[in-house]
Amino acid sequence: MGRRGPAAAPAALKLVKGRGAGLDSGGRPVNEPPKFHRGAPDVPDWLSAAAREEWDRIVPGLDDLELLKAEDFAALVEHCETWATYLAALEVVRADGIVLTNPENGRRYKNPALSAAEAAAQQLRASCREFGLTPSSEQNIGKPMRGSGDGAEADPFGAPAS
Repeated sequence: MGRRGPAAAPAALKLVKGRGAGLDSGGRPVNEPPKFHRGAPDVPDWLSAAAREEWDRIVPGLDDLELLKAEDFAALVEHCETWATYLAALEVVRADGIVLTNPENGRRYKNPALSAAEAAAQQLRASCREFGLTPSSEQNIGKPMRGSGDGAEADPFGAPAS
């Protein structure tokens, strides 16, 4: 079953909207995100051609923003292969049309490839939101918070705590 409601905001965003040092807008303490080693996972050599093009298009930018870690491998593969599925389904719809006709009885029906394209588009929107790849979701992602290393509260704007 899918998650209900809006996705949780990153810790840095909670702090920006918060009531004070280390508190969110409701006055609750904000947990610092785990200190994953940042860096893009290795691209698998078995990706489909369209998926590899998507990987090559999005991963460098996300990596430059320090948003990726090795643990994102499966999510990136899923996003890229979903993109490839979406393109393949669209190609069939463009070639055959949105509505098909049964040659035996003349009844018209929705092209099954259109259903595949619609399902892939829905999955794609979800994965794009996770990686901040839509205009509205890019503001909800951010670099990991940087603290002073002495346990002091981190500044959501990236400046060391004083």
